[in-house]
Amino acid sequence: MRRTKMPGVVRVDWAFTFAAAALQPGAGAQAHRSRRMTNDPNKQWRIDNARHLWGVRLQLQHYTRSGEHWDHDHCAACRAKFAEFNAPDIQHEGYATCADYPKGARYEWVCSPCFADLKDEMQWSAVDNRSRDPQSVLQQPARPAA
Repeated sequence: MRRTKMPGVVRVDWAFTFAAAALQPGAGAQAHRSRRMTNDPNKQWRIDNARHLWGVRLQLQHYTRSGEHWDHDHCAACRAKFAEFNAPDIQHEGYATCADYPKGARYEWVCSPCFADLKDEMQWSAVDNRSRDPQSVLQQPARPAA
C-alpha cells in the first residue's frame, strides 16, 4: 500500500501485494504446492479431476446402471463412459467405490487404464472381489441370465 498526497487515501498496488504474498511461506503457498502431484501432464489433469477420490478403496466391478432413469456413468479421472449398452469407447468394467465411501458403493467409477496409471499417486487400493466383509464392500449383484 502506498500513501497518496490526499489525506486518508491509500492506493493499493495489487500486483505487488499478490506477488509478495505468493513468496511468503504459509498455508496458502503450501496448499498450492501440494496440488501438483506429478510432472506428467497426461496424469495431472486426470488427478485434478479425481482429486475427491484420493485414498479411497475401489473394487473391480462389471458396470450396471444404478436406476431406471440413469443409463451411464463416467470415469472420475478421464470421463470415459461406463454403460450397459454397446457402442464405441463404452466401458463395461471398471473400479467402483465401496460401501465405506461417503456417497455409497458404486457411486464413483474409475476406468481400468486410469486406475493402473494413477493408483500410486492417488493412493488407491483395490479391494479383492472375493471379499466377504459386507460392511466394507458391496458384493457384485448377480447378473440376469441372458
